[in-house]
Amino acid sequence: YVRTRGRCIESRQWRKTWANWMIRVDKRLLPAISQQFQHRSVLLTEEAYVGKDAMQLGLVESAAMSRAVQYMRRAMAGEEHVGGGMRKVITTQMDELLARVAGLSGQAQEYEIRTWLLDRDIRIWSSPHGKCFIGLMPTDARCHEAAATVDWSNQAPSFANRTPQLCSGCPCFAVDEDDLPFWAERYLENKAIWDDAVARGMEVNYTIANERWQQSGKVLQSLGYDLATINGEAAHAAQG
Repeated sequence: YVRTRGRCIESRQWRKTWANWMIRVDKRLLPAISQQFQHRSVLLTEEAYVGKDAMQLGLVESAAMSRAVQYMRRAMAGEEHVGGGMRKVITTQMDELLARVAGLSGQAQEYEIRTWLLDRDIRIWSSPHGKCFIGLMPTDARCHEAAATVDWSNQAPSFANRTPQLCSGCPCFAVDEDDLPFWAERYLENKAIWDDAVARGMEVNYTIANERWQQSGKVLQSLGYDLATINGEAAHAAQG
């Protein structure tokens, strides 16, 4: 430091410190940190930047597990505002787990679900658009089908191929109110693009935007979100 008069200190040296601080502020920021660092996968961020610190990794895992347990509990209870292909899988294909929690409620039920997942070493992968339960049915993951890497041993998504459009039709995919901001923004952004294309008579060039806003609308409706309300709020905001 003395010899270089401080020039040896560079901002990039604080990337890990910043990543650790952000995780401590809000454990859900891991995907955002990965995007900020332009990493190809959340796994790289988690291993190389959040670090091997047991406390930090425990925070990340604990937050993901808690969201998974809550999702599964609500799906088994038949609650509304819980969507994705995983909802059907939970209620129709997990007889062992359903029998295990039968008659239980509250913390007792959540404990059994958590234990069931931990016994099977199931890890839940979160993203801004939802949660992935690939460990429960690795050979059915659509992202690995797209990558031609389907294998029973897959325990993580194919990050290079994972997209909201692809995930929404995957049986491993789960979505609930935590993911509303992403789907609402996606809906409004692509609907605006499509409406503008229709007004200019250029629909043929904007089929992707059309597919995205319609698909986002279906996800929002599955979560109990009123599209008339979101459209009205958007129109009001546009008017200033």
